[in-house]
Amino acid sequence: MVQPPLQSHSTEEIENVLIYVCDSLRYDSFPDRVREMGVSGRAIATSTFTATGFSSILTGVYPVTHQVWNFEDSLAERPPLLTWNDQSGIDATRVWRNVDNPAKKPPLRLCGETEETTLAQLESPFTLVVHDRGGHMTYGHSDESEKWSSHEDFFDELARKPDEINRLYNEGVDESVKRFEELVRTLESWNELENTLVVFTSDHGELLGEYGGLYDHGAPIAPELINVPLVFAGAGLPRGERFNGLLSTADIAPTALSAMGSGVSGADGHDLWTNGLPQSRVARTEVWKQTSYSGIEYKAAGVWTSAGGHVRHLNPFQSRLLHLLGVHFYLAPYANIVRRPSRGHIALANAYLRRSVNYGEPLSEALVDDYLVTDFTRREGGNVPPQPDTEQLRQLGYLE
Repeated sequence: MVQPPLQSHSTEEIENVLIYVCDSLRYDSFPDRVREMGVSGRAIATSTFTATGFSSILTGVYPVTHQVWNFEDSLAERPPLLTWNDQSGIDATRVWRNVDNPAKKPPLRLCGETEETTLAQLESPFTLVVHDRGGHMTYGHSDESEKWSSHEDFFDELARKPDEINRLYNEGVDESVKRFEELVRTLESWNELENTLVVFTSDHGELLGEYGGLYDHGAPIAPELINVPLVFAGAGLPRGERFNGLLSTADIAPTALSAMGSGVSGADGHDLWTNGLPQSRVARTEVWKQTSYSGIEYKAAGVWTSAGGHVRHLNPFQSRLLHLLGVHFYLAPYANIVRRPSRGHIALANAYLRRSVNYGEPLSEALVDDYLVTDFTRREGGNVPPQPDTEQLRQLGYLE
C-alpha cells in the first residue's frame, strides 16, 4: 500500500520552500501545536548529530553516500536545494552564535555557503533552510541558558535536578517553536504561505538522562536520538493529518525539489510529494563518531521499520569501550552524573557494547541483510572550505 502523495492535497503551485531544522528535538517532545499545522509523522534521523544529519536533510542521501562524518568534512558540491533558486540560502543566526565568520558556521560551510541568509532578504521564488538552536545544550531559553558559563557548570549545578533539566530542555524547544511560528506568520502576511512548502523537522533527537545519565547526542544509536518529528505544511496542505508509515529525514530534499518541479535523481529518500509513502518503509541511520584519540570511536549502522529497529556496531569492542568510558565517564560535561552508580548503566552497556542491539520488534535477518550498510568510506581531496574553529565548537558542546 502507498499513502497518497502530498501533491494530491495541494491546491496551489509551489514556488518556495522553507525548511526549519529545530536542533536536538526528540519525537516525544514534539509540540502538538506544530503537529497540527500540516501533515506530520515520525521520522528516522539519518544520523545522531548535526554534521551528518544536516547534510542528509539538504541532499536526500544517507551518510555513506554524502560522506560527511564530522565537522571537518563538507559536501562535495552545493546541494540542489540551494542551487534551484537564485534566492536561496541558510539562516544559522540563532545557533553557533559565537562563531563570528559565517563561512565557518558548520551548516553553511558544509554546503559551501559563505553568508547568512534570512527570510527578510528573499523574494519569491526562494528556498530557505533555517538551522535553529532548538533543544540543544545548554538547555533553556536564550537568556536562561546564558546564566551558565559552560556546559560543565550547568551539569554541576543541576546534577541532582533531572526534572529541572527536562523543564529547561522543553523551554528551549518552545522558544525555537515560537521563532518558527513567527516565520509562518510572516509568510501569511506576505500572502506566500499557500505557495510555500513549509517543513519542520530536527537533525537528531536528544538524550535526557537515559542510559545511566546520558545527556546530549552523538552516541549510542538509540530511539531517543533517531526518532524526530517531520511536518509538511503550507502549500495548501490539510492541517492535522498524519502519515500512516515511517518517514526519514532523507525524504525532505527529494520531496521539496519535487514540489518545486525539479526532477529527483540519486536520492535515497522518498519523494513524498509525487509518489507518496510506502507502508512497508525501511529507513537507515549511520554514525561514525570519531575523537582526536587514535582508535577511540563509535561506528554503527541502524535499520528501522515502524515496528522496531536493529543496530549493528561496526568498530571493535575495545574501541567502543574506550569511547564509552572516555567520553561519557570523563570528557562529557554530564560525566559527574554518569559516574554515579545507576541501574541505567546496564542499559548503557547493552546499547554501547553489544555487537547488535534490537529495539521494539526484532527485524528479520533477511531484511537487515538487505538494508544494513557496513562499508563506511571517507572522501579525500577536493575543495576544502574554511575549517571550523574547533575550540568554539567545543565551547558550544558540539565536540568532546
